[in-house]
Amino acid sequence: MTVTFVLARSPEPSLAWSRSDGQPLNNGRYSVESFNSSLRIYDIQMSDEGDYKCEARNANGREHVIMRVDVQC
Repeated sequence: MTVTFVLARSPEPSLAWSRSDGQPLNNGRYSVESFNSSLRIYDIQMSDEGDYKCEARNANGREHVIMRVDVQC
């Protein structure tokens, strides 16, 4: 499954993904792609359900979006 955050800003922002509940995205099933704009979850599991945050930062400030991932079996 892939979640993508599209943001048109100047100067181009840096993007960072995280889970809103603080769980790490480093267990090998997550990858950040397309200049950090897409979060891919491999072998999705029920434990992946929840809110994911993408934060954009540049010289003008920062903003974020929270996306809900619902997993159905």
